[in-house]
Amino acid sequence: MLSHQRIKGLVAAVHTPFSKDAKVLNLSMVEAQADYLIQQGIHQVLVAGTTGENFKLTQIERQNLIQSWSILKKPSFKIYFNVSDQSVHTAIELALLAQSLKLDGILIMPPTYFKATTIPPLVAIVKQIADSVPNMPCYYYHYPQKTNFSFSLLAILQEIERQKIHNVVGAKFSDTNMYDYMQCIHYQDKKYNILAGNDKQLIAALACGGEGFMGSTYNILAKLMSKLISEFNANHIEAARSLQLTHHQIMALGDAFGSDIMLEKEILKLKGIDCGPPRLPQQALSEEEQQSLKVALRKFESFI
Repeated sequence: MLSHQRIKGLVAAVHTPFSKDAKVLNLSMVEAQADYLIQQGIHQVLVAGTTGENFKLTQIERQNLIQSWSILKKPSFKIYFNVSDQSVHTAIELALLAQSLKLDGILIMPPTYFKATTIPPLVAIVKQIADSVPNMPCYYYHYPQKTNFSFSLLAILQEIERQKIHNVVGAKFSDTNMYDYMQCIHYQDKKYNILAGNDKQLIAALACGGEGFMGSTYNILAKLMSKLISEFNANHIEAARSLQLTHHQIMALGDAFGSDIMLEKEILKLKGIDCGPPRLPQQALSEEEQQSLKVALRKFESFI
């Protein structure tokens, strides 16, 4: 396996900043996003993931976006890039760009329209992309609720070994199947760096032995979730459980106001980080809805 630094702690899957009509990127906000995250104790980001509305972006937009983030890269601030695309050739081009920018790693999700129906060709696609950047740490992006791939991550990791993809060093696990997650963490004596991608199950991920966590809510609730981890590691389970419940109560507002992405962008805007509305099919909140959300958030002011 490729030598690499394992991801530990919280990684924020960052939002893509758009103009007020969401038609173009607002790259002037990237540095403000990074500064705010650092203030909240976050020193690792994923760019152009699901939270970043990756498949709503053109290839040129993704290139411009990651170039803007890459300027901020330093040993104390790590940057990962989701290169996934419906075109494998486009994914390779994005992977090569990531390599040229000396990013810390890339995420790979195979195409989901002309999709593999068995594991060997699915992993062959991962291999084609990973082989194009042999010195780049690669993470398989496991999100069956979005991709409709029904395979377990464990079976995919086993096929990655059979196909000898030396630079796939881990995976982002955004499924809710904690049985599969725990098996993958401990597979081959913790060979792979398995990142929990479902923030709403953070306490469960910790119980399974998770050490790295990559998700959207760390943009807005980093201090709460860092406290949750500290309480759990101190064996203060009731305190950790209470913090996870508070997280659930805040994120339930996403259901009430349209989506987690919309909720997170609105909270960031209240903090002075205006990343614009999401692109369709998600929609911006009306002024009335924005006021209602502000009222609903008041009881959580100490956590946000």
